[in-house]
Amino acid sequence: MTPKQTPESVSCETPTMTAVLGFHAKDWIFVATDSQATYGQSKTLSGVKLVSISFKNGESALLAFSGFFRGFNFFSEVFQDLASQTTWINPRSGADCLEKAIKKGREKIWASRWKEAFNRKEIREDLAGYSAKLFLAYIYDSKPYFYSSETLSGGASLEKELFYSDGTGGLIAKHSFKPFDRTKLNRTEAAGVCVYVIEECKRADIGCGGDVQLGVIKGGRIHETPVAEIYPPQFISKISKAVRKTTTESNAFLVRRVARNFSPLTKDFDLE
Repeated sequence: MTPKQTPESVSCETPTMTAVLGFHAKDWIFVATDSQATYGQSKTLSGVKLVSISFKNGESALLAFSGFFRGFNFFSEVFQDLASQTTWINPRSGADCLEKAIKKGREKIWASRWKEAFNRKEIREDLAGYSAKLFLAYIYDSKPYFYSSETLSGGASLEKELFYSDGTGGLIAKHSFKPFDRTKLNRTEAAGVCVYVIEECKRADIGCGGDVQLGVIKGGRIHETPVAEIYPPQFISKISKAVRKTTTESNAFLVRRVARNFSPLTKDFDLE
């Protein structure tokens, strides 16, 4: 590209159709989303909005999004391609790779549209159609790290609280999670709370819908490689059913009820 074709910053409010929840409990990371996503003016209830990203030496991370679905599909593919060539050397390695992926992705869009577009404004509008807010979570040397970024800006910001909620259901998620102390939740309870919070977002916000998606990163001892996993839909659907039966009950009782329904499944999915 010539200097005149350098991607510009796009001034456009990122749409946030979805609910994303992420938090650290004990030595594990939990990330959950709904499955409703937008494709321009169309909508799907079966969008994959949470993926596991694998790096060169076996490290892995969870990546979730709110915004336009094609933006997430495009940038997550670019991110995975770069991640497979990236070796972690410090706690920011994963976030730095994400920033590079966003820059590379925007350059690809700009280059592919340059000959077709009538002017720069048209290209910027096309870039806006790829807008998404990204949430990245991983463990490095036994410590958890949360970063958020936007495809229209590219910078990855550290989320120091180790709690994250975003999307149209973001405030609902934060409110629904408030009664729980994440430092006291065991792994079974934490997974149950994830499903409960997203189900509450779906119930209260038309911008959220579809099945709950849940991913975890299992914390390991220092110098061990933590593993990021996305749990299968049939596993989560059983928990969702248990949660929906208890939405009128107290939160404390709900967690115990969900945990009881969840516990028999933990052996197969190594959640304990």
